[in-house]
Amino acid sequence: MNKIGYLIILTITGCALLCGCGSSGQTRRLKSMATKYVKEKYGFKAKAKRVSNDGISWLTPIWEKSKAGIVEMSYDGKEFYVHADLDLGVDQCTDNYLEDEFCDRIASAFQSILCDDKDITVAYTEGHYKHLVGKDVKTFDDLIADERIPGIFVYIYTYNLDSDSLNSIDMSEMPWLSTVSVYDWADPALAHIQDRPVTTPYIEELVLNCYAEYNADPSRFPAYFEDYEQSKFTVKRYKQTEQGDLHITCGASDDIEVSTYPGSPESDHQGITEWYQIKNNGAKIKGIIAFPGELADHDKVRVYLEKYDGEKTYVSLMGYNYYRDIGRKYYSLPYSLGAGETMICRMVTEDK
Repeated sequence: MNKIGYLIILTITGCALLCGCGSSGQTRRLKSMATKYVKEKYGFKAKAKRVSNDGISWLTPIWEKSKAGIVEMSYDGKEFYVHADLDLGVDQCTDNYLEDEFCDRIASAFQSILCDDKDITVAYTEGHYKHLVGKDVKTFDDLIADERIPGIFVYIYTYNLDSDSLNSIDMSEMPWLSTVSVYDWADPALAHIQDRPVTTPYIEELVLNCYAEYNADPSRFPAYFEDYEQSKFTVKRYKQTEQGDLHITCGASDDIEVSTYPGSPESDHQGITEWYQIKNNGAKIKGIIAFPGELADHDKVRVYLEKYDGEKTYVSLMGYNYYRDIGRKYYSLPYSLGAGETMICRMVTEDK
């Protein structure tokens, strides 16, 4: 090997060593800062364990390496996290040591909800990791007064909910809550799945009995409903209808008729299902139209909803949704129908 080759190897080796040494040194400093922060805030000495740095790789040179990261901590059998930044100092660290205490306090108000099964999730944050709060947040009163937190959000997943029991909860006693979302599943297996929604329902309408929401300020927080009664939950109950391969949702009190369409409109598209007719016998409605995911290979084709207006057909691209926890797949699209309107539609595909 020539001299240039040796020099290249030595340079690469030296850079690797420098990066490794720098990373190790910064890890020690982050652990030390996190330990000091916990001692100053809570008065006990916790053990600093693994550090997950913010956005670095082994190729990053020492002078560019992140000086911040999440430090895993342990004290008296309890695991928690501290976010530390060497450029900001101890006073700007954040932690989630009181996470369980705070979440249990928030969730306790909703334990009286009547249902066969429920799971409650609480969300709030002001930093890089779940439920991190600043050095000055030591009590629940400190938490709800902390303007750095964008909001306190509660998500409740139930089965066989008595929705009337929601409004027995006096929401005026919790002015610090931003939104409360309640998803009542039609299938008990869904109450504890991992991929649970934290947004307003879309494809979930296919597997929901009802959705309820409390929103403290619809002008500030995303709102599902057009109107809210102050300090009360607004509830929408769903109805699911199936006809052959077609799945459609609407409100529980809506009046629709779903049947196979007797005609065969001219079309240049590759039909996967037969034609269906959806007639709205009541006021304006909206919901979801869906077809089983097994009808088409998502990796090979695009799936469309083809509609017939009496003269010609036109198509709209459908979304693909997969509930991994229960193995359900759907192609879906939102729809709306005015009073007395009828929709004629089917599922078609196109090669990618």
